[in-house]
Amino acid sequence: MPHDLHADAANLSGHVSIDEAEPLLDWLQQHNGPVDLAACSHIHPAVLQLLFCAGARITAWPAAPALRSWLPATPVSAETVPPTETKGIPS
Repeated sequence: MPHDLHADAANLSGHVSIDEAEPLLDWLQQHNGPVDLAACSHIHPAVLQLLFCAGARITAWPAAPALRSWLPATPVSAETVPPTETKGIPS
């Protein structure tokens, strides 16, 4: 299973498909805890969009070089993104 969702944190791993978006959204709405992506080998773009739009606190980006090469250099969190950008609304 590519996700392990707990009350205090979410760990996504392996091939994270579009099918993971809805359970992840439900989890973020209920818990909004930190998300660890270190063990991911693929993340569907819709899941990344969900994480960014929700202002998820990413604690670790994927270690896989092919995936890592097109993601931000540092984890993005609600603390580092202005609130208007967190919701996708231009300032």
